[in-house]
Amino acid sequence: MANWQDAAVEVFDLQGRTVGSKIVRAIERAARTGKIALDCRGAHFTTGLNLTGATFAQADFSNAHFQHGLRFERAVFEADIAFDRVRCSDLSFAEVKFEGSATFREVKAANLQLRSVDFRRYASFDGAVLGFGTARDVIFATEARFRGLTSKGPLTLQSVGFEGPATLDRVSARELSCPNCRFGGPLEAEGMSIERRLAFEGARFDNTRALKLRADERVSVSGTSFSQSVSLRVESPTFHASAACFERGADVLLQPGGQGDFASASFLGPSLIATMPGGGPPAKISPLDGTRIERLVLQALDLSECTFGRLHRLDGLLISGRGQLSLAPSVVDGSYRREVLADEVVRRSHNLRPMLSWAPVAWNHPAALEEKWPPASSGSIADIYRAMRKAREDSADYPGATDFYYGEMEMRREGADNWVERLLLTGYWVLSGYGMRAARTLAAYVVLVLLIAAGLQAFGLQDPPSFWHTAAWTLTDSISLVRPTEHLDLTAAGMYLNFTIRIIGPALIALIVFALRSRVRR
Repeated sequence: MANWQDAAVEVFDLQGRTVGSKIVRAIERAARTGKIALDCRGAHFTTGLNLTGATFAQADFSNAHFQHGLRFERAVFEADIAFDRVRCSDLSFAEVKFEGSATFREVKAANLQLRSVDFRRYASFDGAVLGFGTARDVIFATEARFRGLTSKGPLTLQSVGFEGPATLDRVSARELSCPNCRFGGPLEAEGMSIERRLAFEGARFDNTRALKLRADERVSVSGTSFSQSVSLRVESPTFHASAACFERGADVLLQPGGQGDFASASFLGPSLIATMPGGGPPAKISPLDGTRIERLVLQALDLSECTFGRLHRLDGLLISGRGQLSLAPSVVDGSYRREVLADEVVRRSHNLRPMLSWAPVAWNHPAALEEKWPPASSGSIADIYRAMRKAREDSADYPGATDFYYGEMEMRREGADNWVERLLLTGYWVLSGYGMRAARTLAAYVVLVLLIAAGLQAFGLQDPPSFWHTAAWTLTDSISLVRPTEHLDLTAAGMYLNFTIRIIGPALIALIVFALRSRVRR
């Protein structure tokens, strides 16, 4: 430390000394009456030091050891200050202003507290080792670094303003909580190791483009705002982003087998939620209750318990790829099983209005989903399917859109207002599976040909040949563009049967073609 000639500054040179209560009281008296300069490098304080109201023209606490704590209240540091490698039981700063740079590298403190502290220049806590730490209403005007900081207990940064770049690389703590913090500059958070919970609840990120968030139990950004398009890589079993606002969109990659909660979140730009590549079960998404989106893609996820009835802007949601939703129960082993939304599963499970089905199949779902989300109306679910079908069609996923069309028609049939519409939709379902089931239509076509042939054989022909001869003639006659090569004498009833097969036969063939087309369309 430089030699001071200013008589208004009282200088204490304690470098390498053992300091007892007598000198400590002298320092505290001087701090209350004027400016002081303090050199404590390598000093050993056997009693606590409380510097209230002090103004430091210059100070250096590097390598000092304070057995009973070091406290600063309403203090001002006019020049650069160093607390590097300080050992202290309690290190406390309240209403303190650092006009120069402040370094706390490799500090060892059982308890570090910062309250209403203003760092006007560079601040570093690199390599600090804490029992636990708390910072409240603190402002870092320029760069703030916490690289390699270790806290054996919880580390809390509450209402802290980072106006410049902030570095939390390789921070290790039992818990790290940053409620209501503001990150005006970019945040670097690589290699963090948080044993339990990592939380940025109610925070705001103004200039952060990418974040890697890791915690052994839970990561939360609930109520947090991101003003720039951001990429979030979440390495945690549970991720909470309820009421978060992604003002320009976000790409969120979740840990395989993890759980994501995005209720009431806002994705105001093109966004993606997906499971990280690399193997493992897909991450599970809870119901999107009150979520607002502009354009959101869900990819490689488990959406079996995700309801969409309370999602805003359904036409902006794209479920990319098959295998994310639940599958309808199969009537015949090996038969095709369509994808169904959890909204329909919940409604079917309640069996609010039984529908005609091929067999009494079960629509089971977890009891927890039933308790939290009461069933939506059939009309609402039909609207959800319609909007999601449009999104898949707009992305040229026509085979994937057929399942949503089928679900839409199922809900329309259940919610039909009158028996005529319900009967019409039921017939459409039985004959062709709403134009989506070619095998069902083919079976109906074969049955129709055989029934017409039987009718012709019984009372529709003047001189009937064998049954199979009549069936072959009927099959040929059912295709309007092809006339049978052989003429058969029809009775009046036979003419009506012939008219029926020539009308209904081509319609069924067209439905078969449309159903096949819906599956192979690119």
